[in-house]
Amino acid sequence: MGAPGSGKGTNTVFILESRGLTRSVTMSSLLQSDPRIAAAMAAGELVPDELVADALLETVFDPDTDPAGVLVDGFPRTALQVDLLKLLHDKVEEKHEFYAAAAAAKANEAVAKGAAAKDAFSFGDPDSAEARWPRPSFKVVVLYVDQAESVRRQLARARLAATHNARVLDAGAGQLVDVRATDVDEALCRRRYAVFKRHYSTVLRLRRWFVFSLIDSGGSLDATRAQILRELRYQSSLDLDEGTYAAIRHLPLAAELAREARQRLVQQLDGHKRRHEALFERVVDLISGEVVPLLRSSALAGFAEYTSRRGDELLESPLAQQMLIDVLTDRGFGVAHSEVEKVVPVRVDLSTGRIEVSRERKQVFRVTFERGSSVVRGADAAAGGASAAAAAASAAPSPASAPAAGTGAAAAAASLGGGGGGGALGSTTVVPRHLDHSQSLDDAEARWARRRRGGVSGEGSSSSSSSDARPLQQYRLHPPPPRFSPERRPEHHPEDDDGDEEGGRQAAASSRE
Repeated sequence: MGAPGSGKGTNTVFILESRGLTRSVTMSSLLQSDPRIAAAMAAGELVPDELVADALLETVFDPDTDPAGVLVDGFPRTALQVDLLKLLHDKVEEKHEFYAAAAAAKANEAVAKGAAAKDAFSFGDPDSAEARWPRPSFKVVVLYVDQAESVRRQLARARLAATHNARVLDAGAGQLVDVRATDVDEALCRRRYAVFKRHYSTVLRLRRWFVFSLIDSGGSLDATRAQILRELRYQSSLDLDEGTYAAIRHLPLAAELAREARQRLVQQLDGHKRRHEALFERVVDLISGEVVPLLRSSALAGFAEYTSRRGDELLESPLAQQMLIDVLTDRGFGVAHSEVEKVVPVRVDLSTGRIEVSRERKQVFRVTFERGSSVVRGADAAAGGASAAAAAASAAPSPASAPAAGTGAAAAAASLGGGGGGGALGSTTVVPRHLDHSQSLDDAEARWARRRRGGVSGEGSSSSSSSDARPLQQYRLHPPPPRFSPERRPEHHPEDDDGDEEGGRQAAASSRE
């Protein structure tokens, strides 16, 4: 297919010979037999799609059609004709798959009953249903010329046809050729090209399903034919061998899996709303109130992670979890769900180091989506940053309703989990958590250090009663203070040295001690 005057008819015989075909169909010649169609063609307009489709299908499925294939000149030209071509390809492939599977099942059954494989399988049998419905292989050649060249060639074609007919009439031998009415009028030539350009973008929709490149036919005939050969060889190189295709054709295509998944998703969402309406509305409210603000604040990152709150029983339900995933998936997000079990220390016995723990399960939903691609700079960046900060501030919990990050039992569990476990605190220092902002954390650490030193030096009992054990959710973990504070370390005074080498060694040894 291509623009008027691009050389479709000129290269028809060449393409037939290069592909080993014997039959071609020119849509303009095929349609001229119908008076309604002839009137539209004489005016330079396109023929109604339904008439084109009927004529094409009758020709393609004619029993006398070459089984190797057929070359169709001038199709498709409109968006509907493009869709028809894709539908034709899919239907022929569906027929091929059906009869190929039936033939394979019949042959396997015959082999199981003792027949020889060469007799059971109808390899190359032209009368088999599989041979009558071969795997479709569509090759697309699109020739292109600009408007000036198109008009020039159409007018030249009319002049050549008139000269040829005059010679035939003068000699009384030969065959007359038809002179198109659109070829003798420059205005009609330009109108034909305008109609082609009007539908040109819709024809290029074929690239969604078939691989092809435009061929510039504005040069010489040899150059155009060389491009056609390269293009057809390239398209053929993309076709699998019949045996390879037969080995993998039972595997589903990605598009099929996506379509089936979408159908299941729609059914599940409708079922959620119909059978569990109250729970479904609670999940939607949760998404609106908590998940969407998180997604807004992470829009430029392209992903966000939502974790269920402690004591939130809604997402403990597997059905509610599935509802949340289904709703976000329908809105175009990718969702991965995992359940995390968190070990939370509850109480510690300071005399034995024994820690009582509780196990806390949380639902984690990692949401991915297409990240924002625009880069904001200058004043826009400042405005965007302020908006993001405001959104983050509005979404953040108040200090009264949420514990400080990295504090309490959660921080204790993280530190204990990274230390290898075993139930012992080791060298980790436990410090009270319930300090208000007026208290110094350093003062608390100092008091705890003095208590430890008192137990070691005998200033108090080295063992603690069970009443010393405190709930660990009131503690914060910090690195241990130094065992020897700087003020207790022996100091070295140079004035006490006697200046000799032995005295210097003694002073150095004393300092090390």
